[in-house]
Amino acid sequence: MRPAGIPEQQARPHPVDGADGPESIDVAVEQQSQAGRAGQMSEHGHHDPHDRSGARALFFELRELPDGSAEKAELRNRLVRMHLPLVEHLARRFRNRGEPLDDLTQVATIGLIKSVDRFDPDRGVEFSTYATPTVVGEIKRHFRDKGWAVRVPRRLQELRLSLTTATAELSQQHGRSPTVHELAERLGISEEEVLEGLESANAYSTLSLDVPDTDDESPAVADTLGSEDEALEGVEYRESL
Repeated sequence: MRPAGIPEQQARPHPVDGADGPESIDVAVEQQSQAGRAGQMSEHGHHDPHDRSGARALFFELRELPDGSAEKAELRNRLVRMHLPLVEHLARRFRNRGEPLDDLTQVATIGLIKSVDRFDPDRGVEFSTYATPTVVGEIKRHFRDKGWAVRVPRRLQELRLSLTTATAELSQQHGRSPTVHELAERLGISEEEVLEGLESANAYSTLSLDVPDTDDESPAVADTLGSEDEALEGVEYRESL
């Protein structure tokens, strides 16, 4: 039985690092419409300092509550809801890239939850500044992992990327496609490992990062991954009561 006052999908413990998939999310994204917009933009897009200090005070309170208590779980849930607009804002940056926006929002929520759990208000950094790299990182991981038609060990995924880079460099250097032996020498691995990496490429389904958005003038996926967002500082969050 989950603690009183905790939404059903928030009763589960925080996912460990590296957990993938919407099933790992503690907070149901569907609750966004029920909780209402937790954050609103001010008239000029600036952050209300009272809301900032209020959220920071809640993070201090969260840190002092005992682990496993219903009070801590409820406050954690409240902080996540307060910052769902950040999730929506960042997820929309990757829309129309071949993945449903709802899926991207769910994935981004994983990063938000991790950030809430790890945030240290003593460091004097705004939560949105702290959380953004983690949230965007989860989205980028989703795009990377969704590119594989079948589940392939991370080691082979990384090997394939290394082989792709080495192949391009050697092809430019020699004016022809490199041999297995040349690739093995370049990467410092055995020829058997090269063959294994090349075979694993068959499990890769192309999700091109060079494909533009809905029209020819839209940026490619690669142009949006990890880019800075100047509008981020204008995202305001208000406490959802």
